[in-house]
Amino acid sequence: MIAVELAVDQALGPGVEVEVDAGIARAVEPRAGGLWLGLDRAHLVDSDAGDGTELPAVVALPGSTFTGCRLTAELSGALVENERVVLVGRLPGTALPPLAVLRTVAAMPGATMIAAPAAERVSRDARQRFKVRRQSGRVLGGRAWRAAAPDPGRRRFTTPHSRAEYRLDRLPPRFLRGLAGLLDEDERIIYSIERPPDSIRTNRLGLPRRGAERRAGLLLLTDRQLIWMVDHLPPDRYLLDWGVDVRLMPVETLQDVHLTGREVLELGVRTAGGPAAFPLPLELRAEAEVLRDLAGRFVPPASGASLVRRYAPPAVRFDTGPAALFAQEADAERELDALRARLAPEELLAAFYAPRREGAPHPAAMAALTVTRMALQRPSRFQAIPLDHLRSLSITLSPLAGRVELAHGAADAEHLAFSYPATTSAAATALVRMLRKAWADRASIGAARDVSAQEGLPAA
Repeated sequence: MIAVELAVDQALGPGVEVEVDAGIARAVEPRAGGLWLGLDRAHLVDSDAGDGTELPAVVALPGSTFTGCRLTAELSGALVENERVVLVGRLPGTALPPLAVLRTVAAMPGATMIAAPAAERVSRDARQRFKVRRQSGRVLGGRAWRAAAPDPGRRRFTTPHSRAEYRLDRLPPRFLRGLAGLLDEDERIIYSIERPPDSIRTNRLGLPRRGAERRAGLLLLTDRQLIWMVDHLPPDRYLLDWGVDVRLMPVETLQDVHLTGREVLELGVRTAGGPAAFPLPLELRAEAEVLRDLAGRFVPPASGASLVRRYAPPAVRFDTGPAALFAQEADAERELDALRARLAPEELLAAFYAPRREGAPHPAAMAALTVTRMALQRPSRFQAIPLDHLRSLSITLSPLAGRVELAHGAADAEHLAFSYPATTSAAATALVRMLRKAWADRASIGAARDVSAQEGLPAA
């Protein structure tokens, strides 16, 4: 028996698609397949057909396999037509289909069949060509141990995704759910630091510190914002997943990024609205320094002249779907009309309806966003915050209820906040994404005005 190593390129019959990750084969989805003729298309492993491609093959099997399946087959011969050659193999114990079927699967209607010894010589030549091509990159001088290309374990990091994006599958599900709602579809993750729970609970002597932070956290930098995400509750409070608290900062608002702390490391950020600090364990200093340097690239230079992104988010039609879950579509439309009249002549970019609680006569809140301000209408109070004065934007993502909070002014007590049921969280995060873009635009306009004033130019 002449044995050859084949890899399946196309499974033609019904079966299950399989992916192999870290040595674990996992079924992905069922495959209906077409008319099963007892053959899959494959190629000879580590071969060169003469044009840089693998030597093709068809292999007879008792059942269709899956793409990427490796198998040791018995070489039965090869189909030859003009200058094209396709090996023919079979799994030991499997009958070879008729020649007409082989021709059909190989897409070689006029091919002739050569015997196994001749096919072996063809496969041997193909493997030899592959070895010669591979050896052309052999190190003949200098330091052979200094790799010029990434090793196989790092090969996946040569694709367009960043290392932080590849590491997302290591994050807890609650963090992934939060990112899914708060990141734009075309947003890119630059760097992230995961803070384990209980990681900054003790001092240098190993003793618990009073009021120490115990919640797990994630500090994440994208090309559009800095995100600080922590568990909603400490790890020993409940066994269930109670969601996360998130604070967002557009990169356009960053004015300074620094690193301080002895017993507890703090990544400090200063924006136009004020300072903020994110506590990290001392052992993450190296990662914190990298994030500090990356975030620092978004800080405008001393001259004040910098290139900024303008989002100019378009207005989004108000969706009454979340209100329909509570049979309050009419209430939502009425509250929206009242808020639109208060904010006229400004156009509403987006709006959010927090539905009426059971037994309450009025809705919890109606929030609306314009280009210059965020407004909130509640039963007994109307608030509007100019985006130029916005200091921080926070959101709680919980499986029971969420909360959005905007701090403004000089004191932390000055804030605008509203809560909402978890069933409307998709609409709430959509409003937050829109608010973050409008806030970034106002920060860019403010920076341009400052530069114009310094240089004696007309204001933007």
